[in-house]
This record gives sequence, structure tokens and C-alpha cells, in this order.
Amino acid sequence: MKYFESIKEDASIVLIGEFNPEIFHPEWFIRNGIIPDLDYTALTYEIISNGFSKIEFTDNKSLIVTTKKLVYKSDKPTDYYHLKDLITSIFNELDGTNITAMGMNFDWHLKFTDKDSWKNFGHVLAPRECWIESIPYLKTLQGSDDEKFEMLGLSDLTMHSPRNDDNHGHIRHSIEALDLKRMILSYRFNSHVVINSTTDIIKILNDSWDESRDFAKETFTNLISNVNNGE
Repeated sequence: MKYFESIKEDASIVLIGEFNPEIFHPEWFIRNGIIPDLDYTALTYEIISNGFSKIEFTDNKSLIVTTKKLVYKSDKPTDYYHLKDLITSIFNELDGTNITAMGMNFDWHLKFTDKDSWKNFGHVLAPRECWIESIPYLKTLQGSDDEKFEMLGLSDLTMHSPRNDDNHGHIRHSIEALDLKRMILSYRFNSHVVINSTTDIIKILNDSWDESRDFAKETFTNLISNVNNGE
């Protein structure tokens, strides 16, 4: 049985460290052979201040750089592979950059196909019994105001887990109910890695970027299946 349908997803690579946002200009990318010599009308570039720069590409990819963070993001699954390519190309050139952490992130918006599965998913992950016992007036709503009582349920939840490789860091799985009436939630996967050098970034992305996305989807699919099968 199919319990949900995918309605939106995006992926991002986030780096924490020390950056000079003014470097990240289209001319720098072209000069270093990182992107083709494009007509500037094909992208949008802006510096809002000395500590912020942003490039928006026509294919829904965006690069935002501040003095402490770099975020490269896309909402097109067919472009996810190229996120890794651009980041590895950048730090082949900027190999002396001080970077302390990297996040490989995926955000998946899903719509449940039936109400029973939607309610069961929330009740299993966030059991209501302890809350009902701890908040006395909730008991008075059962049978007298069922519509109000049904407002009790999962809003958002984050699970912290160890990594599934030898890199230092952790993985966070976050679930948030986005639209109760339409039964839409988001599943956010954050694969956090401690970084010691730009060489680490290149190696980890080459070794783990594609596998991280597959692992994220497999984890949530398994979670849905196990909840609804009572495992």
C-alpha cells in the first residue's frame, strides 16, 4: 500500500567556516572555469552588504554566502548531483579556506493518502497517552468535544542519531506537520560532518553525497512502513 505521495523536495550543501562573500561573483566562477562563460542575464547576482552575496541560477539553484556560512541549494532532483560538483570545484580553488563543519541536507514534503495512516503515524511517533494523563482537562474533551480533542498530536519532532560511516558528526531526522487538513508533513534530513580541511569536503562529497540522499529517502520510507505495519 502506498501511504504517501511526494509533492516537493530540495537538497542543499551547507558549510560553516570563514568566507569572503565578495569572492563569489560570476566573474570569479567563469575565470576559474567552474561555470561556463554565460550571459549575465542567465543568472542574478547581488551583494546586499560586505558580508553577504547571492547568486540565483535560472534552473532554481541558488548560492548564498555570508562571512560564516555558505549554502548551495536546489529544488530540482535532477540537479542534486551538480550541487556536489560545484562545491568540490570551488574548494579545489579555495583550498586554504577555514571550514569546520558541513551539512548534507534533504527536505521532503509529503502528502498522506488516507486519514487513518496520517493519524496513526503521528500517534505512534508521539504517543498521546502520557499527555492526556498529565493535562487533566484533555480527558474531559474525550466524547464531549472530539474535534477539539483531535488537535492533540504531533507538531514537530527531531531524532538525533549516530552517523552510518566513520566520519565525525551526527544525523538529525526532523518531522514537522505542515498542513493538518491536507495531511502534509516535511521530513528533513541533516547529515552533519565535522570538517578539518577542504580536502575533507571534497572526499566526503565524492564518497557520500549520492548515498546520503538515498539513505534519507530509505529511512523515511522504512519509518512509514514500520509504523503502519506495527513494527
